[in-house]
Amino acid sequence: MKPQPTNTPEAREPTKNHQILLSSRPRGEPSHDNFRLAETEIPKPGPGPDAAAGDLLSLDPYMRGRMNAGPSHAPPVEIGEVMGGQSVCGLIARSNAPELPPGPDHLPLLMRAILARRLTFHGFLFFDYASQFPDFVTDMKTWLSEGRIKYREDITDGLENAPLELIRLLKGENFGKKIIRVSLDPTAPEP
Repeated sequence: MKPQPTNTPEAREPTKNHQILLSSRPRGEPSHDNFRLAETEIPKPGPGPDAAAGDLLSLDPYMRGRMNAGPSHAPPVEIGEVMGGQSVCGLIARSNAPELPPGPDHLPLLMRAILARRLTFHGFLFFDYASQFPDFVTDMKTWLSEGRIKYREDITDGLENAPLELIRLLKGENFGKKIIRVSLDPTAPEP
């Protein structure tokens, strides 16, 4: 897959829709071979819902889980379908391991440690707390405006770079929220 710039002045009036498709399921760490850049015609506007175009694409660790065919909290991306989605909270451990680690079953050892240390494990997904979202938005706006929340963004230009940047994200080679700038704002003045 040879990268082609997608945010040049000529691309400001797009006639093509660029997509990153899942071309195969990874075994272990994802590679470029698991992705394919596709180009389709942008449909003409007609009756029904309007089409929306985004300038930014969020890359998140949960995307790795959707590349697998097995059960998860979200359906897997099928081969030939577009990669993408929205962010979720959670912990990803051993997501690149194609199989369980060698050795005996460690579950009894883990259960003993939980009991002896009186530990509690509780998984969650963002929608478990959907009722608290309005309060979160209100609080977060205030904290951001007051400078109490600090964040970093790791921005890369060009949709064609999304597969490499997802691979880097899964290896921990970025710092901050990973964002792909798909296109420049067409209403902004020329740089």
